[in-house]
Amino acid sequence: MNGTGLKIGRHDGGVVIDPNKDRDDFNLSDQEELDEFLHEYMPSIQNLKFGKTCMYDMTPDEDFIIDYFPGNDRIVLASGFSGHGFKFASAIGELLVDMTNKKDVNFDLSLFSLERFKNS
Repeated sequence: MNGTGLKIGRHDGGVVIDPNKDRDDFNLSDQEELDEFLHEYMPSIQNLKFGKTCMYDMTPDEDFIIDYFPGNDRIVLASGFSGHGFKFASAIGELLVDMTNKKDVNFDLSLFSLERFKNS
């Protein structure tokens, strides 16, 4: 593949960490796992040149939270984007502006409601 680089990552639930502590470094087992993936699915890519670990928030069901704060519809919540919310940033941004300005939202947001965690 031509170009300056390729971003590849692993999304498997990871481990629960304390956000106030340093995260683990990218290590040899991480390198080997991703090299194995590359050799199998992208054989034209050579071994990784470097790697990093990252941290992101996830809800238990891996779906976003987009809702009003319980008891105060002047506060809009948006969280739990599980490492892939950036792909939806422009649409979510417009949606949040409409919610904040109390405009009609022509989209069923029940999938993203805080209520889904009520009995968890």
